[in-house]
Amino acid sequence: MWSGVDVTLFDASSGYLLRRPTPAHHLTMCLTPTRSICRCEGPARLLQQRVGDIDLVPAGSEAAWDDEGPASFVSIDITPALLRSTADMLGVNPERVEIVPGLLLKDPQLTYVVWALKAELENGEDHDRLYAESLGTALAARLVRRYSKVRIRIQLGAFPRAS
Repeated sequence: MWSGVDVTLFDASSGYLLRRPTPAHHLTMCLTPTRSICRCEGPARLLQQRVGDIDLVPAGSEAAWDDEGPASFVSIDITPALLRSTADMLGVNPERVEIVPGLLLKDPQLTYVVWALKAELENGEDHDRLYAESLGTALAARLVRRYSKVRIRIQLGAFPRAS
């Protein structure tokens, strides 16, 4: 929809939902409470999802949810290009940024940005492209700063041998 970020609202019935690996980084924010068995890059866990809780699925990762009842969500895909350009603007080498998965994230700044994107999506008027894309950049900046690790490659022979 907007450059670098795609936002949708969806309702899920109870049952199993599998998200196969995609090139985009994915955020899902819970809009209605539900109990779920969730898995992303690790063992499955039984979790109580509350309104505003966020699940983060990095690009190339698989995730699954088995909801006990119906629930509503905001779903956001962030393109690798937006994440790379944002990392570069932050002075971080984009080639070394690796987003880490997270379930039930409770991050007020992230949550406020997602609520603002939801409101912009639901706005009955023409969507404000600059505003929405700025929110996407803010979201990408938060991911780089708080939910990434920097991969460091150590080359063999790069350090002198101890004598």
